[in-house]
Amino acid sequence: MVGKCEASKYSRSYLCLKSILPFFILSLSLFQFSCGEKEKSEPQKVEINPGNMVLVCNEGNFMWGNAAAGVLNLSNQKWTEDAFKSVNNRNLGDVLQSAAFWNNAWWLVVNNSAKIEVVSPTYFSVQKTITGFISPRFLLPINAIKAYVSDIYGRKIWILNSSSSAPVGSIPFAGWSEEMVLQGNTAWVVCPAKAKVFLINTNYDLLEDSIVLPGKSTSIAISKSGKIWVGFDSSTSQNGGLAIINSNNRQVEKLLYSNERNYHPTHFQTSATRDSLFFLQNGVFMLRENEDSFPAINLAQGLTGNWYGMGLDPKRREIYLSDAKDFQQKSRIVRINNMANTRQELTGGIISSRFYFW
Repeated sequence: MVGKCEASKYSRSYLCLKSILPFFILSLSLFQFSCGEKEKSEPQKVEINPGNMVLVCNEGNFMWGNAAAGVLNLSNQKWTEDAFKSVNNRNLGDVLQSAAFWNNAWWLVVNNSAKIEVVSPTYFSVQKTITGFISPRFLLPINAIKAYVSDIYGRKIWILNSSSSAPVGSIPFAGWSEEMVLQGNTAWVVCPAKAKVFLINTNYDLLEDSIVLPGKSTSIAISKSGKIWVGFDSSTSQNGGLAIINSNNRQVEKLLYSNERNYHPTHFQTSATRDSLFFLQNGVFMLRENEDSFPAINLAQGLTGNWYGMGLDPKRREIYLSDAKDFQQKSRIVRINNMANTRQELTGGIISSRFYFW
């Protein structure tokens, strides 16, 4: 049994606690508020030196929302893994598929977030966000006002106006549209689900033709003479390889088949003079415009990795390769020259895939 003296002591303690409790709660709230303020990071500047910059698309994991636009400053070798978040103080989104430079801005195509973020090339700050897509993949500038955006599931090519914040129209398309190139008033479109390449009249925004390939189309580029290089997959009846198409008469002039059964050439890039094609296929291969045999020299010979992404810096004649490892860890980025000598290695983001230069 508690005595009167002890009961009195507990009563005084209770009254004391009751009197200071509001002040304690207020102090705790202020402490938590101040901690929250400290945890909220301030936007950071990213040093940009035009002519010495590399933009790296770190796709991130599907549905994880961890896509990142990385920036490498070659003048001081400073690498910023997520320049978008550093500058804009928010995440970029889910799966950064590609980027395009249009109207003095970088247009970042965020596939699974169904949007495009437009950022300044000087500060990397957001200028606007474009929504209204289904699953955008690549942006192709047509002129200073109009651009096309390909899509996996939309069954259309989206039409953008440079001043709009949503598509202003669309062109019906036969399924998955992917990489695109512009030759005159014709946009050539890769369709990975079909053994064809499709042609769109950009004056009228109409699908006007298609060209049959031996396998499903994978990647595309334009040569110095205006020929169209298109990659195609292996099929049940033949190996994959490259098609060379005359853009004037729209006829396949040449088919080059690989000796490998499972062949999937991607990431087509041309040299500064556009007389050589570089592409990714378990390494990096080069094909000169007038060659009649399939390239057999791997420019990444001696290097090992799960080569997932590639970019060609035409100014410095250097190749950037991405080793995606297990697609969970951060990628390893290898920078080599065209003699296959390693210049640099650095740790990228999750699934580094495409490289752009400005």
